[in-house]
This record gives sequence, C-alpha cells and structure tokens, in this order.
Amino acid sequence: MEAMSEFDAIVVGAGPAGTSAAIKMASSGMNVLLVERADPPGTKNVSGGVLWGGNDLEKIIPGWEKQAPYERVVESKAVGFLTRDSLINIDFRSRRLAEKATGHIVLRARLDQWLARKAREAGAMVISGVTVERVAVQDGVVKGVEQGGDLITSDVVILAEGATPPG
Repeated sequence: MEAMSEFDAIVVGAGPAGTSAAIKMASSGMNVLLVERADPPGTKNVSGGVLWGGNDLEKIIPGWEKQAPYERVVESKAVGFLTRDSLINIDFRSRRLAEKATGHIVLRARLDQWLARKAREAGAMVISGVTVERVAVQDGVVKGVEQGGDLITSDVVILAEGATPPG
C-alpha cells in the first residue's frame, strides 16, 4: 500500500498565478502548500505593472478591488512606433477608462504579499524564503518537491515560479 501524500497540491511561486491557484484549491478544501523563495513574497520583484481586467481575480477573491493594494486605475493608454531615427506615439485618454476600471497599476511587492495573505486566509500553508531545488519524480510520476535533501510529497505540483531563473 502506497503512503498518502503530505499535501494535495504544492504550488511553487507566490506571484499572481501561484497564489491564485493556491487560493482556489485551498478554498475548495484541498490541503495546499505554497512555497516562495522571496521573504516576504514579492520582494524579489523590482517593479510593478498593470493588472488588466480583474474579472478572473474577482472569481477567486470576490470584492478584491476594494481590498487590494493597487496604486491607481489606468486613465490612459499609449502605443509607440519606432524607426531608427524617429518615434511616433499614439496616446489615448478617457475618463471612461477610469470609470470602467479596466486596468490597475500595481507594485508587485505589495500585491504579491497581499495575495499570499489571502492564500493563507483561504487555508493554504504559505512558506517563504525557501527555494525548491527540484521536482521529485519516482518511476516517471511526480511525487512532490525536494529542498535541502528533504522530500515534501503531494499529489500535484504546480510550477508558477515565473521567468526569473533560480538563485
């Protein structure tokens, strides 16, 4: 008889994708571990960006817009075209962008910490400051993750560690 896993799912990476997955699974009663190498989550991000739409986040965290730490609502959009020696910009500004709140300017360090708190509130175990060294595979089947020689077992591993290489 095979031993039971410690977790139903392990999510590696506490950015928007990883925390959203952890929140959704933990909210449905799954035993979830969310592992993030930054301590606290988000501190390895050096900038922000625009969170467009927000409809998907609304499905995961109802009323998120009233709670989330965003800087402001997007009020203009621009696109630029470059040649070797010139630039042309097209800039669109409208109150309707702010009224519909189609985009929110975020600082990832603040947003990721908030999302990690939401994952914890949903019931996920959140561990930060830990780098997962490898996915543990046995007989061609993922069994969990390894860190520091320790095996943490799970039925599912979701890699949401983003584009930054480990280290």
